[in-house]
Amino acid sequence: LSVAIANNGNERVTGTLSLVGEGAADLSPGWTAVGGSSSPAYDLMPGESASYELTLISSFTTSGGELSMKVQAGGSGHQVLSTPFTINVVTEPAKPAGLDFGLFQLDNQTSITALAVGWIMVILMLIGIISRRKGRGGSDEPVFETEETMAEEMELPPPPAPAAEASPLGDGEARMTDGRVTCPGCSSSLKMPSGKTPPFKFTCPKCSESVRVVD
Repeated sequence: LSVAIANNGNERVTGTLSLVGEGAADLSPGWTAVGGSSSPAYDLMPGESASYELTLISSFTTSGGELSMKVQAGGSGHQVLSTPFTINVVTEPAKPAGLDFGLFQLDNQTSITALAVGWIMVILMLIGIISRRKGRGGSDEPVFETEETMAEEMELPPPPAPAAEASPLGDGEARMTDGRVTCPGCSSSLKMPSGKTPPFKFTCPKCSESVRVVD
């Protein structure tokens, strides 16, 4: 709204602009003078005038609807009212101080209590589920098998029978290994003919000693 005030008298006047009328207490007026000041105060010499821009903001407690208002200029020795004007106030319902479930609302303290009870019930349910699982032997922890358990479950082949100890060699005796015989006289490694199997005898071609090859 644009508001103009003029001093048509012959004396200096000072005062303050205000909003009066039905529902004025529920509105927050903002005054902006032409010079940029946000103060609703005025100081006018005879013949002077001042202009203001009035902004009205409704609070959440305002009932809303059409309201009849006036602007009042009041100070020492004077009080002037403007012609009445009508404004249409648009409001929003106040937000609930708590939880709103549509059909009913809970205040802050009741909401906090309800939420706390709800969390406690959830925790107790989780503890009960975990306890029942442990009672049935269920566990999420991995089971590590010991060597004894693994040996019982795995079918391992029987260990090989220990090799029979070889009988000691006598004088002039030797054994064949990988088709070769070491002469007991000169320690020469001699290759035997293919297909030759112990026991047999031969004469060492290097030292002419008779060698008996045994198992």
